[in-house]
Amino acid sequence: MIDVHTSVQLISADPQLTAKAREVLCQAGLSCKLLHDPRDCQHAPACRWLQPLPAEVQLRLILDEAISTLEKTRHAFKSRDLADLRKRLQQCLEIL
Repeated sequence: MIDVHTSVQLISADPQLTAKAREVLCQAGLSCKLLHDPRDCQHAPACRWLQPLPAEVQLRLILDEAISTLEKTRHAFKSRDLADLRKRLQQCLEIL
């Protein structure tokens, strides 16, 4: 729950979405500070949402995406090599 005395900071590069969000927040009686760049936020240096992901997490996400793509396209590309690659990627992901 948001304290009505707290100012909400909203970061968005989409002007239409930002305007709509500001309107809704104002109707709810909340003050809103709009930021167009995450670096404008005073809490950015300590914000875990604005920090780059650790390399291990990035690697896991990339492996998940590759495996998912290979799984979705396995019927379109009936290739033993791609099936083996998918299995090797899954093993790498398990090791991580």
